[in-house]
Amino acid sequence: MARQLSFQIHLTDDCNLGCLHCYGKKGGMYLGSDEFDYILDNVLDYMTSLGAVPGKVVFCGGEPTLSPILVESISKCVNVGFRRVSILSNGLLITNELAGNLVRAGCEEIQICLEGTRDTHNEIRNGTWNAVLKAWDICRSNGMMVKSQTSVNPLNYREIEEIIRNCRGRVHRTMFLRHIPHQNGLAALTRSQWTEVLERLIHCYMNYGKRYEGFVLIRDILWSRLFCDIPYNCGFRQEKPLGVIIESNGDVHICRRAGVVVGNIFAMGLDEIYRENSLLQQCRKGENLGGRCGTCSRSASCGGCRGMALAVNGDFCAEDPHCMAEELHEPVGEHSRLNGDFIPALWEAVNDRFVARIAEKKGIGISAEELQQAADAFRMAHGLYGSEETATWLKANGMTIAEFEAYLEKILLRQKMRC
Repeated sequence: MARQLSFQIHLTDDCNLGCLHCYGKKGGMYLGSDEFDYILDNVLDYMTSLGAVPGKVVFCGGEPTLSPILVESISKCVNVGFRRVSILSNGLLITNELAGNLVRAGCEEIQICLEGTRDTHNEIRNGTWNAVLKAWDICRSNGMMVKSQTSVNPLNYREIEEIIRNCRGRVHRTMFLRHIPHQNGLAALTRSQWTEVLERLIHCYMNYGKRYEGFVLIRDILWSRLFCDIPYNCGFRQEKPLGVIIESNGDVHICRRAGVVVGNIFAMGLDEIYRENSLLQQCRKGENLGGRCGTCSRSASCGGCRGMALAVNGDFCAEDPHCMAEELHEPVGEHSRLNGDFIPALWEAVNDRFVARIAEKKGIGISAEELQQAADAFRMAHGLYGSEETATWLKANGMTIAEFEAYLEKILLRQKMRC
């Protein structure tokens, strides 16, 4: 299957809000039709050089609905073959008429974000709670896929469950990602705060199971493989990124949230920008990564979040401060030995790591009798009818009795947590 190019275009840096967590800068810059055509042609040339095909295009800003060329620009992207069109909006200007025009032009989805409970959202996004809910309803009624994405930060990291409850039945998908501080007043999450976010999300998965699959997602370089089965690495590590991000003044980014410009499309082509930029050259070399990212076996397929490394450590090549690869390595190995599969093993390992913490907080434990019953059931299921057979089987699978009992205890805890 041909690789797909994604294209994020900022039609304007103007905005009718001033959110606390925003990475944008206001200058009243608007792309004109001719400038948009020039950018689109350059993006298509770059895509052809990669042997890729048009994938998804995202219109954002600033606030894209302020742009007078939004609808026509959507039509142009659809006409050249982009398969999906999305808009990132604050929702304030969404009307039934505009939503209808967007759909007719070819826009299939819109992202209008909820950032916490009513009070927290209003603090972060300037009192727009009611406007967001109204915009969701309008867009859904016009047949658009509606998504919400929460930038998790120190103000809202304990409101995960409330955010999910407020999104359920109103949007098609709710997503969470780490806030990367850049020219705004909100700090990054600490490691312990991000751990608590994961605890809360995994607890939701355990309680609601299949109903959350595809609805609640983590968008993150470290966790998207796990929750979304999306195998991608940080764009700063790629020789020729499959994601193109361009601002309304032509500035080119690898990650808009990282806040680092790598070139300008009105000055040189994308191929040249990606080839010549010294920062990109440095980040692509695994030996330049520091800390745990520099020694991790997953470095080539992940690389950690370079934007977060810069924001927290002041160095693009520093380690991602929230990575837990080392902590998960042994649990993954344990589950793999018993089940022989890695991706489910990774999910189980994450589950195991946090289940114990959640169970401890709730005072849930496993008795010796319950553990013995689980061990007997496991042996029967695997045709192990005596202690010698069991010992031989465990040895063949590289496990001790203690590891086996710990594995069963984790399963029992998960079962109790679902009740």
